[in-house]
Amino acid sequence: MKLKPYQYMILVHPPEGSANELEKTIILETDFVAAKDEANARLMAMRSSILLGYENKLDRVEVLVRPF
Repeated sequence: MKLKPYQYMILVHPPEGSANELEKTIILETDFVAAKDEANARLMAMRSSILLGYENKLDRVEVLVRPF
């Protein structure tokens, strides 16, 4: 199985209906991984967001993945 490089970015969006103007989308992490496909790279990024302490906010977490 040949692994390909992917770049990912983890975003955390503010809660829906938030009246606080200071709450913006946060970029948690940008990194590179070697994975067999994009779905596998996305899974690795989601594991990283859980390790960063966002396991109870996964509905606000967005993972963007692209081939490198």
